[in-house]
Amino acid sequence: MGTPGGKFSESFGALQPKVTLRYTVNDELNVFAAWGKGFRSGQFNQNGTAQLVGNANDVAREENTETFELGFKSRLADNRVTLNGTVWKTDVTDSHYFLFIGELTSQVMVNIDAVDLWGFDLEASVNIAEGFHVNAGFGYVDSEIKAYAFRPGDVGNKTPYIAETTLNLSAQYRTPITDDLEALARVDYNRIGDRYWDPENTTANSPIDLINARVAVESLSGGWTISFYGKNLLDTAWTPDVTADGGAIFTYLAPPRVWGADVRFNF
Repeated sequence: MGTPGGKFSESFGALQPKVTLRYTVNDELNVFAAWGKGFRSGQFNQNGTAQLVGNANDVAREENTETFELGFKSRLADNRVTLNGTVWKTDVTDSHYFLFIGELTSQVMVNIDAVDLWGFDLEASVNIAEGFHVNAGFGYVDSEIKAYAFRPGDVGNKTPYIAETTLNLSAQYRTPITDDLEALARVDYNRIGDRYWDPENTTANSPIDLINARVAVESLSGGWTISFYGKNLLDTAWTPDVTADGGAIFTYLAPPRVWGADVRFNF
């Protein structure tokens, strides 16, 4: 298979311009519009991939994106509340996707020729009281495969790896406990909505709820910090990544509930 001792040679590159227009309505509100292009380098697959797997290539093409955004940033209630929002649309050309090829017993990268994404994000931060802050963020993404030469039957499906909704909530309290020390307590909640792992949309992840927490004591001079933390406090069994292809699924589990402590010194 392939060419013994064969070598690949390819150059990847693109301009990544970005333009942002911002207008200040008043001291509490400004709005903006942005346009930009992004780039991710191509990749070399195993020698002989194109020979063994139809429609795959020994060299995966570079990925290019074009994004349009409209949004606002605001401060309310005497600057105790911030509220930001963005509506955006991204067109992706040659999106990168890893799949497992049994004949090669390895992953290869293929290009999903065209993907359309659009969505919105909302973020809020509230200063409840001195030292007590609450933050919230919500995002929605609608995705669609528009062209896919490797498997044309997947056109119209959702794009793999992209969660339709995400929700983040956090609360943090910081207070002095002596003239030289302060205490901090923080809780973070993250909900990851449904997402498909393959362009065929046959393998999906149900919504996942994750909670992390941390308490700490630190010097006001910033010289040292002692903290205790817990991750995945609900002990949720979930998969942060899956490689799926034609019914074959390869996955690993994220760490279960974890407790730990840190001691840090700054010199």
